[in-house]
Amino acid sequence: MLARAAEEQARHGRGKLKVFFGAAPGVGKTFAMLEDGIRERAAGTDVVIGWVETHGRVETERLTAGFERLPPRELTYHGIRLTEFDLDAALNRRPRLILVDELAHTNAEGLRHSRRWQDVEELLDAGIDVYSTLNVQHLESLNDVVAQITGVRVRETVPDAVIERAASIALVDLPPDELIARLEAGKVYVPEQAGRALESFFRRGNLIALRELALRETADRVDAEALRWRRDEGITATWPVGDRLLVAVGPAPQAADVVRAASRIAGKLHAPWIAASVELPNASEAARTSIAGHLAFAEKLGAEPVVLRSDRPVDALLALAHKRNVTRIIVGRPTHSRVRDLFFGSFIDALTRGAGDIDVLVTAGDAGSRERRTPTLDWPASGKLFEAVALVGAATVLSLATRPLLTLPDQAMIHLLAVVVAATRVDRVSSVVAAGLAVASFDFFFVPPFFTFNVSDARYVLTFAVMFAVGVVVSTLTLRVRAQADAARDRERRTAALYAMTRELSAGASGDAISTIAVRHVRELLEVEAVVIRLRTNGIELLAGAALDPRDVAVARWVVAHGEAAGLGTDTLQGGTYRFLPLVGGQSVIGALGLAFGGRPVGASQVELVRVVTANIAVALE
Repeated sequence: MLARAAEEQARHGRGKLKVFFGAAPGVGKTFAMLEDGIRERAAGTDVVIGWVETHGRVETERLTAGFERLPPRELTYHGIRLTEFDLDAALNRRPRLILVDELAHTNAEGLRHSRRWQDVEELLDAGIDVYSTLNVQHLESLNDVVAQITGVRVRETVPDAVIERAASIALVDLPPDELIARLEAGKVYVPEQAGRALESFFRRGNLIALRELALRETADRVDAEALRWRRDEGITATWPVGDRLLVAVGPAPQAADVVRAASRIAGKLHAPWIAASVELPNASEAARTSIAGHLAFAEKLGAEPVVLRSDRPVDALLALAHKRNVTRIIVGRPTHSRVRDLFFGSFIDALTRGAGDIDVLVTAGDAGSRERRTPTLDWPASGKLFEAVALVGAATVLSLATRPLLTLPDQAMIHLLAVVVAATRVDRVSSVVAAGLAVASFDFFFVPPFFTFNVSDARYVLTFAVMFAVGVVVSTLTLRVRAQADAARDRERRTAALYAMTRELSAGASGDAISTIAVRHVRELLEVEAVVIRLRTNGIELLAGAALDPRDVAVARWVVAHGEAAGLGTDTLQGGTYRFLPLVGGQSVIGALGLAFGGRPVGASQVELVRVVTANIAVALE
């Protein structure tokens, strides 16, 4: 509800953007935009043309008749007379809807904004609806992909965030053969330009690939709209309009094999997939570290990593699956004995029964990479075990000292109290040991015949069983409450620290001030040394933190150049002291954050926290 309220507040008073999206020039985006404008004008909407590029096409020019057109702004640049879209004239006219062609256009020098999409953003902020056009090669996130396909690096790009905020996207599609025929007929470019285009950018293979990119981007947008609609309407039933996978990731080493299998299945289905792990309140640090490694591996294979926190893993996974419209859940085959399922229930059985119309796939993982692994048992720390034994011993001494005053049930309660106190102070194994010792001590010292483990009355056997069961259940619940309280305190501390960090970063007046604030808060949050570097035309600049040695400088340069994490603890350039993470701005990498974890393991919660911290620092620096 809070998220919906925030979205509605952000949309209040802001204009709506509709983007006519296509795979390449000439598919008919401007034509479709003008047709929609004609329909809006016929419905009584105040529509004007702010800028339309007809490229001399007669059919397109004919559609502009009858529209009010804003006069262009004229400029002189190096002796050349230029005409551009007049933003101030549009703001003064304030139509209900304005048509502004070519969203990715670069404005001439001397205008308020360097790019046309920035003009459109100002129109939207003023409450004016905008229709515009865009080709898939102009999306910032696809710039490298398009360059790899076509061999042409597109310089005019639009940040993906602009398109994500658009009210709607209309795909304008044309088969490659028809587009080539239009180009040859002179309906896209003049003959000289058309000939060069056919030899380079407009090759049939390029157009097929660009068309696939445009279709996929539109499908992703429609999918996001469907998820938003399901969320707003409270729909939990799965809509199988397309495959979406969720793989459950645990701390066991076999989870890596399951992740590989999920990646292979997702690749065959061409489906997006989520790697989700449920972090239990009482999870050990080793388990958290193992989960973080598996999630990082899944992210490298293309998954979206998600960390859930709950003491009911099945319910948490199913809630995520219904929320994200997952069609298949992939889990690993259990490796423990059936006896465990008899006492604690089967995870897979509970997941299958609660999945409803979601398919549940149980896999043994990737057989090609699977190795024989020996399960290990985490033994309790000797200090905790000694403390549990001491508490039971104290209860026994107290019961012996008060034997003339207390009855047998009273002495049993004293031993149960020792078990409960142990559960609040020691680990799970030690608390179970305390419950067993309490039963043994009660039998040996207080149940006739005394000082033996023999039982004269068979009814005492039931008493011992109930006493042990109650001790184990009470200790388990106490441990769970303690773990939840610790997790809540930890989350509260991190939330408060993140809030303070965000507030101070927003008040930073310079890059150096922002970086100093960031390093100080990172040290407090993660308890590690940190550095912040920024990209400069002649290299990188250290903004805050300790001086870097040449190896770390080389790693930082690679991270800024490639936009990927590297350094100690990663699979890339592990020789340095720091693990560097890219600080990604709206359009490019603007720097890097270095964290000196050393040999300390990094848990899933810390990985998630690092993502938030790097995003906040990047926004503040930009």
